Order: sequence, then C-alpha cells, then structure tokens
Amino acid sequence: MPPLGMTLVDAHNVVSNNQITNYAQLTRSYSHGVYVGGVGALVHHNFIFNAPHQGIAASGNNHVFSLNILMNLCYGTIDAGAFYIGRSWVNRGMVLSENNFVDIFIQEPVADVSTMVSGIYLDDQQSGVTAVGNRMLNVDNCFLVGGGRDNTIVGNECVNSSNYMIYFDNRGMAWQSALCTPPNGMLVEQLIAVNFTNPPYSTAYPRIVTTLTDSPCVPVGNVFANNVYSNVAYGFISQDNGTIASWNSTSYNNTQI
Repeated sequence: MPPLGMTLVDAHNVVSNNQITNYAQLTRSYSHGVYVGGVGALVHHNFIFNAPHQGIAASGNNHVFSLNILMNLCYGTIDAGAFYIGRSWVNRGMVLSENNFVDIFIQEPVADVSTMVSGIYLDDQQSGVTAVGNRMLNVDNCFLVGGGRDNTIVGNECVNSSNYMIYFDNRGMAWQSALCTPPNGMLVEQLIAVNFTNPPYSTAYPRIVTTLTDSPCVPVGNVFANNVYSNVAYGFISQDNGTIASWNSTSYNNTQI
C-alpha cells in the first residue's frame, strides 16, 4: 500500500489568461513567472515575457501546460530553461502542448558562454514528460533531455537554433550515476517513498514499476518522432540513431525543412 494519504487526485488548479511580464528584477534567478506543484494543474493561455531566468517551473504530477507564449526569457543566466522540471522519476504525467517559445537565448555577459539555455529543459534524469505540438523560434537549444526515461517529444517545431533541436544525454551512466544507483540514490529513494510498485503510481504509470529492474541509469523509453526543424546549427539531436537505440530509446521520422 502507498503511504497513508498519498493519492494522485487532480487538484484542478488553473492558471489562465494572464500576462506575466518584466519580473525577477530584484532576485534574478529562480523567481519564476509560474510555478506549480501537487497534482493536476492546468496552465494555459498565458503570456510570460521578459525575464532573465525561467518562465515556468514545475514539480508534482499530471499537469498540463498548453497554448502559452514564453518570450524573451533566460537572457541573463546559463544552464536554464524557459520551462524547467528536473531530478525525478516519480513526477510524471506532465504534458506540454502547443506552446510557443520565442527568443530564448543568452543576451547578457555570463560566466560561461559555452553553456546553453533551452526552451524545454528536462533536467537530471527527469522522466515521464510528453511534449507535443510546441513551436520554438530563436531558441538557443530547443529541448534538453538530461538522461531521463519515458519522455515523449513528438510533433514539435524548432526554427533558428544555435545548438541542437534536442540535446539528449546519458548522464546517469556517467557523471550522475550516484542519483540512480540502488539502494541509496536520490531517485531510487523517491520511488521507494511512494511505494512505486503499488497503486496509485503503478496503475497511473505502468512503466514506473520496472524502473529498478530495467537498467535504472540508462535513459530508456524515450521517443523522438515526427518533429521538424530548420536552421538548427548542430542538427536534430546530439546522439546518432545507433546510440539512441542502444539506450532502448527511439528516434524516427524527424525532418529538416
């Protein structure tokens, strides 16, 4: 049984039709335009504009982010994302659909000019996120998938990028193995804390059940399909298809236009 009181029941919180602009002027990092946690929030039809760091950040489960415009963000920071979520195998079920990301790139002097910012940033083995139908224009790096599992990046568009459409890595197999190695890795402890082999997590996310028996530090189950890109400096994705397949993930039918 799950810990007493633990559910995945939607809270039905809604953040809708707002203009959130010119924020983070005093505390310039981690002062988000929108932050959501818990379960089952809807964030849609918002215009989030002109801030040096993140636009939207999230934790929790089963949130939907749709039809938002995120513009001129992350201009004064490094290693950041206009949308950011990270470091969880249990915070699953996020859907990002039909959002527009415009002008997401570094514009101020920063400590490390080689470090990119991204439109959608799935950091540190974040898993179980779906991104479909999002459009990105003038974005440094459109997606970053940092070693996570079971992420679906399908039917998105990336135009004018100075890096990749998708930067995809296997950090759990390398420098970040401590997070995903049983029995004491932080990501493993998260699973155990929610009793992941039992409802509600096992029924909501069937693939979570095999996490510890299916190469836990390998970025398995990711799908990159039916995306289009144009004028992207380094091409579609940072790994070749053979490497992606060796990690039991898939990439197909992605088209340069």
